[in-house]
Amino acid sequence: MKCWPLCLGLFAVALSGCPRYNHYELDLKPAGDSLEPQLTCWHVGDKEPFPAGQLATAEQIYGQPPTTPAPGHFRFSGRFAGKTPQDVGGAGTYTTFNTPLGSITVYSERFRGNDDLVEQFEARGKAADRLAELITDWFETQMGGDPNWPQVRQFLAGDFHRDLNNLSLYFWFAQANAADDPLLAKTTKNDAEELASFVKGSARIAQYLSEHGYVEPEEFFAWAKAVSDNITDSLVTKQVQNVVAKKAGLGDEQAVAHSLGFLSDLTQVIASWKMFLERTPEYDALLRNWEEQKKTQPNAERPIPGIVLWNIVSEGLLRWKLLPNSDEINLELATGQRPFASNGQWDEQGQRIRWFQPIDEGSGLPTHCYAVWSTPDAMFQTEHFGKLLLRDRALAEYVATYLVLTDEEKAEWDGFIAGLSPEQRLGPAIRAFIVKEPEGRANLSQLKTMLLIAIKET
Repeated sequence: MKCWPLCLGLFAVALSGCPRYNHYELDLKPAGDSLEPQLTCWHVGDKEPFPAGQLATAEQIYGQPPTTPAPGHFRFSGRFAGKTPQDVGGAGTYTTFNTPLGSITVYSERFRGNDDLVEQFEARGKAADRLAELITDWFETQMGGDPNWPQVRQFLAGDFHRDLNNLSLYFWFAQANAADDPLLAKTTKNDAEELASFVKGSARIAQYLSEHGYVEPEEFFAWAKAVSDNITDSLVTKQVQNVVAKKAGLGDEQAVAHSLGFLSDLTQVIASWKMFLERTPEYDALLRNWEEQKKTQPNAERPIPGIVLWNIVSEGLLRWKLLPNSDEINLELATGQRPFASNGQWDEQGQRIRWFQPIDEGSGLPTHCYAVWSTPDAMFQTEHFGKLLLRDRALAEYVATYLVLTDEEKAEWDGFIAGLSPEQRLGPAIRAFIVKEPEGRANLSQLKTMLLIAIKET
């Protein structure tokens, strides 16, 4: 039994197997200070119906039963202010901040996932601790009486243990980065964009592995060629031997061959690991679950010992599942204005932001969609300035400053703006505004400066 064919087979199942998940189309339309969502959902991949419990929850939230635009498809619509409905699962807000010159709107929504970062951090740490412990204990079964064992043990229990923790966190950061990557919010991506997203997420991991002596840059290409030529077994054993010898300080080649010779035959290594894992408490738990499963499924297959390592690495250390069957959401927000901050993809023709994202059911980071945009009151600005003076980020900065004015300051400033007209020379008129007691009224001075800068730039 070879390691790499097994791994490739598992990935083939993941990529080619029939996916089963729930799909959500969420169309959000702003209506003043409120949102009008239209949610359409259906089940994909088999003949199973869409979960009745989710439909009942959505019906309660929207206050009416769904329509059925197609067989197996269910559509809900409504209007909500402030907080977004928890129809797909999660929490969010939709908030508009108004001023006479225009407004800024902030949309932010989390879909499912686990937002308890402390729990995730601790779980990854425990997984790294357990993986390092298992690897150290297995090495001890192979070379416990060897004179070089104390050096190898020091490396495994020290630097290697810490590096596992660090790599887990780097992988976590890469996952978070990918989740907020606008490239991944598109329904289709070309090869260049896929490559850019991959490099962006994995570059720090590759740098860490290289800097800490696990693999050199030129060896990445050797690995790629070995995988393509299906000759990875010898490369795996040689690489592990070299890394352990170098990191443990075993400089003599004869000593390395004697102490780490057990790593030269991958088939024997796998067989040894199989026997070792069968004696772990994790495998005992798998066997107990299997015995219970056989009561209702007599043909259930006995779990293979390698599942112990797979669970620790994929579900604990990396929080990644081989067959997650994650639900997915296709979200569109019709802003009518290009956002100046968003992790979605702007559709110029449709004047809307689009997201296309998987939704993690529980243990992973939540899917997060956000957008911030400004909407100028073109009629008011033209009436008093003769043109559209503030828009986009400049308007957002103006609104943010305006909102912290006291009621007295707002009344004073609004009265000043209302008195402006296109017939006046705008610059001198604004400069003529006197800020009384300027040391205590810095925000009024900032608003005045913002308008003067905007006049020069338009």
